[in-house]
Amino acid sequence: MPNRAGCMVLDIRMPGMSGIELQQRLNEMQAIMPIVFITGHGDVPMAVEAMQHGAVDFIQKPFRDQDLIDSYQPGAREGPRQPRRFSSSATRSAGVCSS
Repeated sequence: MPNRAGCMVLDIRMPGMSGIELQQRLNEMQAIMPIVFITGHGDVPMAVEAMQHGAVDFIQKPFRDQDLIDSYQPGAREGPRQPRRFSSSATRSAGVCSS
């Protein structure tokens, strides 16, 4: 299924591994699945870190269903994105996201 579009929704706090840790592992494997983070325990530095590593959005709980839908719908219309440069030392890729 490498040609199928999708989007991962990760919580910051998950059993066994944090969402940030999972994102880092996926990046190491060069996975290009876009990630939307949801959390009730996030802060600005955590959101910045997630976005620097390629997350497409970071949503605070509680949120409306429409907030989650809106966070990934633009990616479905844009198609694949080019790697984004966040610093001179690192680039990350984001991919197609659809419902």
